[in-house]
Amino acid sequence: MTSRAGAVLLALLALALTVGCAGSEPVAKEPPPLSSLLPSPPSPTPTSDAAIVQGVIRAYVDAVNVALSTGDISDAEQLTTAKCNCRKRLREIAALYAKKGRTVGARLDVVSIQLGTMTPGAQPATLTYNSPPSTTITGAGATKSYPARSNVKLALVVIKTSGKWLLSSITTPKS
Repeated sequence: MTSRAGAVLLALLALALTVGCAGSEPVAKEPPPLSSLLPSPPSPTPTSDAAIVQGVIRAYVDAVNVALSTGDISDAEQLTTAKCNCRKRLREIAALYAKKGRTVGARLDVVSIQLGTMTPGAQPATLTYNSPPSTTITGAGATKSYPARSNVKLALVVIKTSGKWLLSSITTPKS
């Protein structure tokens, strides 16, 4: 290639680049920020006390089921007040496991949770549950069998203390 041909080629290339960017055509806009293209997160909705109370009751039942299968009552205790009468039963479960005993098949299956009329800081509820047949085996090997139970009702009171809802009592409801 001669120097004259090379100069012409460079001139044509420069002309093509200049014409393409001369501003006679619309210039692409800056793309919008990514955050404007993404859907906005839903605005938080306050959780009602009733929903929180039901959650506490369900969490307590789940924690009792863990205690029945492992002997670990710590989660259940965290969901109850120090004076809850339910703690006596929790301590009995822990003691069974501490003495190398166990339960087989023991659990509570929630059927329903009915909330009563809330008063300031206290929510009564009725828990209905089923339980399958189960057996308690002591560390010495003694066994005690329990039949399946259906639609067992318990009266609960959940109270708000220091901004936290906790189970404060469990009783058998009056018919």
